[in-house]
Amino acid sequence: MQSRHALRRLTHVHTLLHRQHALREALSHTHTHTQTYMHMHSQHAIRETHTRTVYTHTFL
Repeated sequence: MQSRHALRRLTHVHTLLHRQHALREALSHTHTHTQTYMHMHSQHAIRETHTRTVYTHTFL
């Protein structure tokens, strides 16, 4: 039981490292890629701020 848990943890760490590497590779791919990512991120931030404002209004 202990070894199976350890194996799952190891697999999880490996998956995280692999995903991190893939993400870094995708980000360094092109400048356009980074711009698109930044745009998406800012859009999400705007939406989040808007939601928070509405949420605050409801409580006041």
